[in-house]
Parts: sequence; C-alpha cells; structure tokens
Amino acid sequence: MALYLNQAKTLLQTFYSFKVHHINKSENKPADALSKLASTSFQHLAKDVRIEVLSNPSVPLREVSVIQTGTLLG
Repeated sequence: MALYLNQAKTLLQTFYSFKVHHINKSENKPADALSKLASTSFQHLAKDVRIEVLSNPSVPLREVSVIQTGTLLG
C-alpha cells in the first residue's frame, strides 16, 4: 500500500489544486451496500481463480538486495 500512496502523492503534485472530502459510511449507502455484498459468502459459485498478467506494473518496481545470514565457524 505504501507504494500506491507514494504514487498517488506523486500524481497529486501534477495538479494545480485538488480537494479530498471524507464521506461517512452512513451517508454513502451504495458503497455500504457494495461492501456488505462483497463480504457475503458465495458457496454456490465455482471456486475458479482468474489470473490477469499485467504487461506494465501499476507501481514502480524496487530493487531488492540479497542479504545472506549464517553462522561463522572458527
């Protein structure tokens, strides 16, 4: 999530201005209904797992250094 936050902050810098409005769940009934629907059990549906391979990552990839640990015997 941190990578998405960083990307969002970077994109926001390209705008002249923007506003963020918090909407309480009680005031947003369609989103509340959708969240309840998403958490509903769908036992009767097939358990297929669909995979979509993205040709371009949605966030920039970071290099990872390999760190080896071990015990020195002497």
